Amino acid sequence: MVDWIGLLAARIMNRKRFPRWLEEIFPFAAYLQAKWNIDHEIDNVMKGISVSKQIEDAWKCYCMLDVGELLSCLSSEYERSDGIIEKTFKFGAGLATALTISSVAIALVGEKLSGMGWKIAFVAAIGPAFCYIAAGGILGLSAIRAQRRFGWGPEALAERKNKSDQDLVKLVARDLALQQRLGIINVMRNEAAFMSLRNGFLLAILAILFALAGLAIGS
Repeated sequence: MVDWIGLLAARIMNRKRFPRWLEEIFPFAAYLQAKWNIDHEIDNVMKGISVSKQIEDAWKCYCMLDVGELLSCLSSEYERSDGIIEKTFKFGAGLATALTISSVAIALVGEKLSGMGWKIAFVAAIGPAFCYIAAGGILGLSAIRAQRRFGWGPEALAERKNKSDQDLVKLVARDLALQQRLGIINVMRNEAAFMSLRNGFLLAILAILFALAGLAIGS
């Protein structure tokens, strides 16, 4: 029996990127698709299966640097990644908490609406707002998980040992190319968290307008 759902999911995940307007509406889904693609690219390199064009181009370019320059760039990439992760966590956790409290207050106002039409319009706005806020909060909190690092730790040091200068440059250049590719996931997570919370905030405002309009007309 053909797994049509699995085939459809794989086809969606293998798309290079969502259209921009879909990313704006469904940032959480766009992030997951991009993360899946990049993780797949990195795993293929580590297993020796294939090298994507993006990683290959960066790898070749970095091979023109010496080991000291590559290690310096790799260290800078670690710091940049840590900064983005910290920013995403603080932004997502803080804003999601504030918007959740606001949404609860808005929901209490919505209970006072008398007309069924206004209540339906209110729920149609506040329901997705909760979903977007939750998605943004989850993305922000997920940033605190331990992240993969290439060229880091005793295993990386052991791998570099007894390498010729040329092989060492290729190895560190590969680690830098993979680390930068991995850094794109952190950037996209930060963007997706912001867009999810933004969409939730806009829908919450829309719910407030419906509630105020309904109360004004009802009175």
